[in-house]
Amino acid sequence: MAHRQHRHAGHCAYIHGHNWTITLTFECIELDTNGFVVDFGQLKYLKDWIDRHLDHACLLNEDDPKR
Repeated sequence: MAHRQHRHAGHCAYIHGHNWTITLTFECIELDTNGFVVDFGQLKYLKDWIDRHLDHACLLNEDDPKR
């Protein structure tokens, strides 16, 4: 995801990108019948949401003139 801080006096005022990492931790009281806490096949909607909303996105402040 790219972003900038348009009021910053330095290089952060220019649009630049970062790589982000998300760590998810799951827990449960009892495993399912397959012995899983979470069936990762059921989490595709999370990857799809991230790809749709965050991947190759540009995040700008509400008052950014480039918005």
